Amino acid sequence: QPEHELLDIGIAVFDPNVPETYDEQIEALIQPEIRRAEANYMPYFAKNLLQSTGNWGAVRVVPRVTHAVDVSVSGKILHSDGESMEVELTVSDATGNVWFSKRYEALASKYAYSEGIPPDVDPFQTVYKNLADDMLEYRKNLSPEDIHAIRATAEMKFAQDFAPDAFADHIEEDAAGDFVLRRLPAEDDPMLARVRQVREREYLFIDTLDEYFETYQRDMYPSYQNWRRATYEEAIALKELKLQS
Repeated sequence: QPEHELLDIGIAVFDPNVPETYDEQIEALIQPEIRRAEANYMPYFAKNLLQSTGNWGAVRVVPRVTHAVDVSVSGKILHSDGESMEVELTVSDATGNVWFSKRYEALASKYAYSEGIPPDVDPFQTVYKNLADDMLEYRKNLSPEDIHAIRATAEMKFAQDFAPDAFADHIEEDAAGDFVLRRLPAEDDPMLARVRQVREREYLFIDTLDEYFETYQRDMYPSYQNWRRATYEEAIALKELKLQS
């Protein structure tokens, strides 16, 4: 694809979906600290897989949804242990158009925790692969004009955040919650040049955060893999006990 048609993606830290009360946590077999750690861990795996496809521009993990990117991915963890994972993922673009919102689930193989498995291969790799496939399938139906509108809207939304008076009438939100591009500033507009400089600094800041997420994922991997291995065996044993009962 031409470089000007590559969409930048921001994957926000997932919603850990931890119940408020202790009893609910016990009933759902949720350990809050681990679930919150997973909410930071999983987006980085999704980012790596999307980036490896070469179908997109820059793919970054962000603390929250931001106007600095063209397409946003947000997620909620519905279930996670060593045996199975289920997440709800939503993909939308800068115009407010929701590409899709789907539940993804996968079961781990008993060989997923064997010695020698590379750290860049997740036991639930299917979830991230299916997300990448669905995003590409939607992207194929977008025309060059659609891509231009998404990228221009993202830039104008970012501009409105920093200079609302100068860019107030460039885009507006309709009754359906979609953002409609009304006009664009001239390419030599000095205010636009300043906004683009700020946006570049925002990218540098996000890239720095992305490096922290990478370090976090790398440091967490050994102990998290051990926890998954243990909970895989526990989940299988629990199923056998339920069948016996």
